[in-house]
Amino acid sequence: MSKDTASIRDQLGNDPDTTFVLNADYYEDIGIEEDTTVIKTRDLGNSFVLGDATNGILGTAIGSGGKQVVLGFDDRDITVKRVINPNKIFNEHFRDTDFLDTSATNTAYWDITNYRWVMSSSTDKRRTYNTVGTSSSIFYNQENVTKAKLSCDETKYGGDVIRYYLSANGGTNWEEVSRNIEHSFTNIDAEIIEYFYSLFTNADNRDDSATNTAHWDTTNHRLVMSSSTDKRATYNTIATSKKIVANSKNVTKATLNTDETKYGNDQILYYLSADGGTNWVEVTSGVEHTFSNLGTDLRYKVVFIGSGANETYISDIKIDYVTNSSDLKVRVIFIGSGANSTYIENLKVVYL
Repeated sequence: MSKDTASIRDQLGNDPDTTFVLNADYYEDIGIEEDTTVIKTRDLGNSFVLGDATNGILGTAIGSGGKQVVLGFDDRDITVKRVINPNKIFNEHFRDTDFLDTSATNTAYWDITNYRWVMSSSTDKRRTYNTVGTSSSIFYNQENVTKAKLSCDETKYGGDVIRYYLSANGGTNWEEVSRNIEHSFTNIDAEIIEYFYSLFTNADNRDDSATNTAHWDTTNHRLVMSSSTDKRATYNTIATSKKIVANSKNVTKATLNTDETKYGNDQILYYLSADGGTNWVEVTSGVEHTFSNLGTDLRYKVVFIGSGANETYISDIKIDYVTNSSDLKVRVIFIGSGANSTYIENLKVVYL
């Protein structure tokens, strides 16, 4: 309300006449910040999921894939997938510890009572402090951060020193920055882990432009050597996927895992390609592979050799893969004797 006239009426008695008029002459400024969004996923862990090939096995102490599935229990892992802000601005007012990296050494005090990052919670100014505070990821996404500018409000006791650092690759390399001055990063790449998972409930990932002689069995949810039951024949069949990566960053590493069933001495061979099938490399299930030929088009190929026919198959496939991108973090070091009288407030990082 600004320069409005409000009539105040007397509500007593039968005649609520206007007794006086109040002229409201004030303004109110409201600031709105768009906070950083953290996107997380939670895996199945040992949860019981009806109909799942691994987590839906009742009465089994250890299910396929090594998971406990007796009615299940909640031990699921949470993985951070993205930390983003559409304006590419991170604001921290220290009202919670959501962006405090609890896995790092933090000797500085993240004070959510007084809303500040403090040299120490102590009041003792007779000693010398050298404390450090580290944030978790304030930006984590499939794009590179090349520049950033850090600003904050400083309060320092005596000759205390506050030093600021940023890392664009998840803390592998820290670069000292000056407050309120744009910094260009020397080290910009960080590793981001993604995954692809299929239970073969459909053939959406089958590359129909390639040779596929193995059987994509969407009825029994498996990839099979052959739809035949004839074990007198010898088979050498192949299944090839489409592109399973949906980003523009190079895939540098990948780990393939499957749940396989084999008849007799049948063999199942696995191959990965990071460049759309131009170069295939044989991999071992459960073992991380580092690609020599990088690319943005990750695919898998499965080769079945033997006579097991429809009794040799895999019932799921999971591929964890690594791409290079940015993982922006903040570190602050306090040096001096100010204890709880030296601190920063209203931390802001603008990144490009």
